Amino acid sequence: METDENDEGDDDDDDMEMDDGEANGSGFKEKVLGVLREGKYEEKRSSKLAQADFMHLLSLFNQAGIHFS
Repeated sequence: METDENDEGDDDDDDMEMDDGEANGSGFKEKVLGVLREGKYEEKRSSKLAQADFMHLLSLFNQAGIHFS
């Protein structure tokens, strides 16, 4: 998902791409929530996850066609 905001700084950290091109609306939200449910991360908080958990979650997003850059 790209925005046209011209923030001075590191806006590259917030970039995200999706393979199927549908990054708007509830379809995208449902896809993300589905990935979180699949990995049983829906009720977990990021501050409590180990690095291995983040890597597993990233691989689940990649398999679903959601890529972070």
